Amino acid sequence: MEVSKTKEKTRRRLAVACSVVGAIDMLLLLLLLLLPYDCGGGGRETVVIRERVSTDTVVVHDTIVERDSMNRNIDQAVSDAGGNVDGFMRFSITWNQDSHDRVDLDAHATEPGGTEIYFKTYKKPRKTSAGGQLDVDKIRPRRTGVENIYWQDASLLPDGDYRFFIVNYDGGNNGNCDVKLKVGDQSFVYRVSNIKKGSPVTIATVTIANHKMSNIQHSAPRVE
Repeated sequence: MEVSKTKEKTRRRLAVACSVVGAIDMLLLLLLLLLPYDCGGGGRETVVIRERVSTDTVVVHDTIVERDSMNRNIDQAVSDAGGNVDGFMRFSITWNQDSHDRVDLDAHATEPGGTEIYFKTYKKPRKTSAGGQLDVDKIRPRRTGVENIYWQDASLLPDGDYRFFIVNYDGGNNGNCDVKLKVGDQSFVYRVSNIKKGSPVTIATVTIANHKMSNIQHSAPRVE
């Protein structure tokens, strides 16, 4: 009788143990399924730059990355050259990043009354009545070329159209010229190539009304 009771207790204990082990196994399996899968060694960092949607369509993640990078690079180049990056409106150009485009590119801007800002007129320390000024002017640079025109105070800007364009002054060959136009809290980035002497390249025309941008007309290819 005692032997039968002992066997029954043993069977019950084994059954309980099996149930506990089974529950633990199920819990471990659930944890494994919930944990992120990492097929490589070390930390994971996935950045999708390009996605192919169909045979002829590509999502523009790569252009967004390029635009943001150009934005930062232009700001850094202007800042390093001593230019103003904090004004209400700013027109900045950079070129010769690879040291193969030692050409004299010039940033130009015209205000509504016809005043033109470039290297012969309102160069630092001179300013227009609206506060416009060219504060960086690189001539055939050995390294990155930079030019920068800015207006610090929006309250000084008369209503009307402000046109921004680039001139190749000496006619040398050139590759890419990266351009940033900032108005208030909005920024636009462009890339133009092979600017010819005698053929100014208009980048954009901004319309100011009541001291803020009411319209912008893009004339050059944007990096969006």
